[in-house]
Amino acid sequence: MTLADLEPGQTGIIHDLDENDPFLFRLAELGFVPGETVELLKRAPMGDPLEVKIMDSAMCIRAEQARRIFIDSSPL
Repeated sequence: MTLADLEPGQTGIIHDLDENDPFLFRLAELGFVPGETVELLKRAPMGDPLEVKIMDSAMCIRAEQARRIFIDSSPL
Protein backbone atom coordinates (compact mmCIF):
# COMPACT_ATOMS: atom_id res chain seq x y z
CA MET A 1 0.00 0.00 0.00
CA THR A 2 1.22 3.53 -0.71
CA LEU A 3 0.51 6.91 0.80
CA ALA A 4 -1.53 7.72 -2.32
CA ASP A 5 -3.90 4.82 -1.50
CA LEU A 6 -5.10 6.38 1.76
CA GLU A 7 -8.44 8.13 2.03
CA PRO A 8 -8.66 11.52 3.79
CA GLY A 9 -8.51 10.99 7.55
CA GLN A 10 -6.67 7.67 7.33
CA THR A 11 -3.21 7.16 8.76
CA GLY A 12 -0.35 4.83 7.98
CA ILE A 13 3.15 4.04 9.13
CA ILE A 14 5.93 4.53 6.59
CA HIS A 15 7.91 1.36 6.00
CA ASP A 16 9.83 2.12 2.79
CA LEU A 17 10.61 4.82 0.22
CA ASP A 18 11.44 4.43 -3.46
CA GLU A 19 15.13 5.31 -3.45
CA ASN A 20 15.11 6.03 -7.21
CA ASP A 21 13.35 9.39 -6.69
CA PRO A 22 15.76 12.19 -5.67
CA PHE A 23 12.82 14.25 -4.36
CA LEU A 24 12.20 11.58 -1.72
CA PHE A 25 15.59 12.39 -0.19
CA ARG A 26 14.19 15.87 0.50
CA LEU A 27 11.03 14.37 1.97
CA ALA A 28 13.19 12.20 4.24
CA GLU A 29 14.79 15.40 5.55
CA LEU A 30 11.27 16.62 6.37
CA GLY A 31 10.44 13.49 8.38
CA PHE A 32 9.21 10.99 5.78
CA VAL A 33 11.24 8.12 7.20
CA PRO A 34 10.40 4.50 8.07
CA GLY A 35 8.50 4.24 11.34
CA GLU A 36 6.85 7.68 11.15
CA THR A 37 3.07 7.96 11.16
CA VAL A 38 1.57 9.95 8.31
CA GLU A 39 -2.04 11.06 7.82
CA LEU A 40 -3.73 12.03 4.57
CA LEU A 41 -5.62 15.23 5.35
CA LYS A 42 -7.16 15.92 1.93
CA ARG A 43 -6.79 15.68 -1.82
CA ALA A 44 -7.08 18.50 -4.31
CA PRO A 45 -10.22 18.27 -6.49
CA MET A 46 -8.36 16.58 -9.37
CA GLY A 47 -6.50 14.26 -6.97
CA ASP A 48 -3.18 16.10 -7.00
CA PRO A 49 -1.54 17.37 -4.81
CA LEU A 50 -2.23 15.66 -1.49
CA GLU A 51 -2.13 17.41 1.87
CA VAL A 52 -0.53 15.20 4.50
CA LYS A 53 0.37 15.54 8.16
CA ILE A 54 3.63 14.18 9.53
CA MET A 55 5.44 15.06 12.77
CA ASP A 56 2.83 17.76 13.64
CA SER A 57 3.36 19.53 10.29
CA ALA A 58 1.02 19.71 7.32
CA MET A 59 2.44 19.86 3.81
CA CYS A 60 1.43 19.17 0.23
CA ILE A 61 3.14 16.58 -1.94
CA ARG A 62 2.46 15.39 -5.45
CA ALA A 63 0.51 12.17 -5.94
CA GLU A 64 3.43 10.85 -8.00
CA GLN A 65 5.70 11.03 -4.95
CA ALA A 66 2.98 9.69 -2.63
CA ARG A 67 2.83 6.55 -4.80
CA ARG A 68 6.51 5.96 -3.98
CA ILE A 69 6.05 6.10 -0.20
CA PHE A 70 5.09 2.63 1.01
CA ILE A 71 3.07 2.38 4.20
CA ASP A 72 1.33 -0.06 6.49
CA SER A 73 -2.19 1.18 7.18
CA SER A 74 -3.09 1.81 10.79
CA PRO A 75 -6.50 2.07 12.44
CA LEU A 76 -7.83 5.52 13.33
